[in-house]
Amino acid sequence: MSWFKNNKSKDKDSEETILEKMERLENEDRTPHEKKLSKLVAYLNRLPGTQASAGRFTKEGWHVSMFIDIDHPLAWNVVQELGFFCNSPSIGQGSGLEFFPISPPPYLNGGPREFLSWTLCHTGGKFSPSEVAKSIEGVLPQPVEDETEWPHDE
Repeated sequence: MSWFKNNKSKDKDSEETILEKMERLENEDRTPHEKKLSKLVAYLNRLPGTQASAGRFTKEGWHVSMFIDIDHPLAWNVVQELGFFCNSPSIGQGSGLEFFPISPPPYLNGGPREFLSWTLCHTGGKFSPSEVAKSIEGVLPQPVEDETEWPHDE
């Protein structure tokens, strides 16, 4: 196992390191759609209290699902910011972008801590996931993962 720790180790058939080869193979396994969504998913995962997962493309557009920890002190700030950006007629909605909650029937499953998720979706138009990430980044606090930069309710 010591060969694995040494990222300078070379595969005998190439000049790339073992870790470089592992990363390349992992990226090859991703679908083109996952690759297109990866920048947006990575950005959403930087938001306080969020966990985004790769979404998917459909014939109507694309979507990314995310979980927001409702116990995080900035959870509702994140919801408010994404809701405004995506659902505002002058910003996101006019381009087919929407942000909304998704839940299975609460009486069959449980409460929002476990079963409330959020979807950021785009239908109709040419707004790519990476363009959405860049646009959202332009309006949210910088750096987005620095919780002291977010407005706090008094």
